[in-house]
Amino acid sequence: MAESVVELRAAILEMIGRGADQPRADDAWNRLALRLFGYQFQANATYRRYCERRGKTPETVKTWGEIPTVPIAAFKEFTLACGAAEQAVACFMTSGTTNPAQRGRHYHFTLDVYDASAATFFKANLLPELDRMRLLILGSPPELSPNSSLAHYLDLMRDRFGSPGSGFYIGKEGCRRSACGGIFALRKRRGRRSASSGELRLRSLPGSLPGRRPTVSAARGQPGDGHRRVQGEISRDSPGRTVRLDCRALRCWAGCLR
Repeated sequence: MAESVVELRAAILEMIGRGADQPRADDAWNRLALRLFGYQFQANATYRRYCERRGKTPETVKTWGEIPTVPIAAFKEFTLACGAAEQAVACFMTSGTTNPAQRGRHYHFTLDVYDASAATFFKANLLPELDRMRLLILGSPPELSPNSSLAHYLDLMRDRFGSPGSGFYIGKEGCRRSACGGIFALRKRRGRRSASSGELRLRSLPGSLPGRRPTVSAARGQPGDGHRRVQGEISRDSPGRTVRLDCRALRCWAGCLR
């Protein structure tokens, strides 16, 4: 019998809902991953052919490590989706750095899983002791980058965890210098050289600029604490203030229901 996408989604959300500190349960993870593989094998014809050529089917694959992975280039050549692309609620695309005319496309028919995964692990790793904080986002908002998963992600964090004063500081004309200048002037009057314990800076630069690869960095801590930018990561340098966090881990379930 074909897997119900509604029941599968509920099972994944239930596992995410246990939180980042849930006890490790390899058997439960394996069973859920195999259910997901079975659904994608059945619903995604292109992926099914890819698996069959490698001799991998739900009958032969016994552990999650045996599930065939798809190279990123495939998303540029084929429509890999478990449904009609025109019915997707979002289409996230690669940056096009290699070839702007041929960008990878990742279709989502719901963002419930993506959002739950992203928010759960952001909260656990960057704001474990707080509910909200002012988020200064040096990146472009979703309305300027509608196909950017990073823009969606940062806007989600602003909505879920941002306190008054949070927002994006990259607009149609580039950096909003007046807004940034006001913040920096206020910080200077308060004697703050860097992110205070009440602020978190999220940067997507230089990925917010045309033709540049996306980078995320975060800084939070006491006055004078700095941060460094790491390609593809939210990063930190010292224990207790911010944490290194591979962005791919935040999206571990993001595309499971393509």
